[in-house]
Amino acid sequence: MLRKKAICLLSALVFGVTPLAAVNIKNNDTKIVKKNKYFFEVGRATLEDIVKKEPKIRPYKDYIKESIEKYKTIYDVAPSIIVAILKFETSNFNRYAISPAGAAGIAQFIPETAIEKFKLKAYYPSYLKDARNYKRLAIREEAKAIYYLKKLNTKEALKHMKLSILYNKKSKSLFSKYKKDLLSLIKNKDGSYKSDEQLSKIDERFLPKKAIDAMVHYVAELLKARNGDIREAVSAYNAGLHAVEIYGGIPPYDQTVKYQNKIMNKIKEYEGFK
Repeated sequence: MLRKKAICLLSALVFGVTPLAAVNIKNNDTKIVKKNKYFFEVGRATLEDIVKKEPKIRPYKDYIKESIEKYKTIYDVAPSIIVAILKFETSNFNRYAISPAGAAGIAQFIPETAIEKFKLKAYYPSYLKDARNYKRLAIREEAKAIYYLKKLNTKEALKHMKLSILYNKKSKSLFSKYKKDLLSLIKNKDGSYKSDEQLSKIDERFLPKKAIDAMVHYVAELLKARNGDIREAVSAYNAGLHAVEIYGGIPPYDQTVKYQNKIMNKIKEYEGFK
């Protein structure tokens, strides 16, 4: 465990991620969230209350309610948590959203997660693996470039940075192709989206009922794993549970820190706190 933590800390230093002070926030009460010097209750806002603030969630209200009740035995998830995650994952509840990294649908699952963890049908062409491999290679080469730059070896640094740019370009090209291909599969010739029956045979991530059910199940598992700590569970949704476990709290990744801050502020808003 110490070795893994050391590796992650080294990675954080190499990539220059922003450290977060006092991220290890623990809750004495699973329904209370501590943020700075004040507390606010989570779970006092009903789904009906939240719908008044977020009318776009109305078509999915029953799905959220059913799934929260269904997975109550794992963890009693507050509706505000689910709606807040949905809002930021899909740019305001767009059920047809497709991200630049291949995540799709209202819950924004990548194909691998949808298929392996939730047993959902998802469009997963072989070139998507290549896109992810190129992205990993780009990150690796960037790390090498930074290493040599610190050693003042500009020749080697430039060589690895050029490779990083090349791999990034290839990765973006394949991810762009994936989005274009997926859109062509879920749309009709007139530009309208296919029916849910048709989508069920193509990619179930675009079926809100199934996607939301999988998402609520996952959030319930994360909350249980982190003893009800909403900040850590939300961070795990973004960065992965393994990262949260290694750091014993919110990972010091700039993207994750910003993500969980947005989610927590939105939860606070839904719960009626200024």
